[in-house]
Amino acid sequence: MAIQQANPLDGMDEDSFVEEGETTYNFRELMDQVYKAEDIILTVPSDQVDLLRAGLITRKSKDNAKARSAGLPPDNKVLSFLVYQAKDKNNVDIPGVMDVRVKLGPKKSVTVLEMRIPNDEF
Repeated sequence: MAIQQANPLDGMDEDSFVEEGETTYNFRELMDQVYKAEDIILTVPSDQVDLLRAGLITRKSKDNAKARSAGLPPDNKVLSFLVYQAKDKNNVDIPGVMDVRVKLGPKKSVTVLEMRIPNDEF
């Protein structure tokens, strides 16, 4: 059974924060922790990975829209997700459970040495 907590992450030290057991968080609570730590790993049921990803992206978009409407610059960092099979303490796969690493970081870019518009002559 999931347990709903009001502000489960308040006052936690992100360097040592580890919580085990099934707990339900809303996307605001999760996004607040991502803003604070910029890198977290969440262990979730496999069927909730897409919901987690979409929910955090939507929450960040709403936060940015709220900042813009208040005349503040939106956060320019982007979310990235790495999903992999969760393992128990004996390094054995846990069926139906995934780890999702959520990182908040700078937008990716590449160095372009030259940009050309192709023409019909080759």
